[in-house]
Amino acid sequence: SNALGRLMGTLGSGFLYTYAGGEVNAIGGYDPGHDATLGLAACFVAGTVSSLLAAVITIWIRDEESGLKCGPCLTLVAPKEVVEVEEGKEEMEEEDIRKRDLAERTVENIEVGEAKRLE
Repeated sequence: SNALGRLMGTLGSGFLYTYAGGEVNAIGGYDPGHDATLGLAACFVAGTVSSLLAAVITIWIRDEESGLKCGPCLTLVAPKEVVEVEEGKEEMEEEDIRKRDLAERTVENIEVGEAKRLE
């Protein structure tokens, strides 16, 4: 699609540059424009409109779920499912750490209580 877009852009801008500002003659057909500034301005306007249209179209593309990969080896943003699993894993690890700390404090409190009782 990239190559086709470049081809269409090249042909379209060539057509605009050549025929912008031309006149239709009643007998001789179409007379191409001779003002290079007008042709260049037409190409600039067409390129700007195309870029804005592409930006508007990409707003509606929802591809966050697939992540962002740079080739087959490098992942810049992990896919959404993997991120959720890793976040859940971190939460579970934090919860396990809290439970272990609570258990250790409980055991320490029991030992301190028994030591005081034996005194």
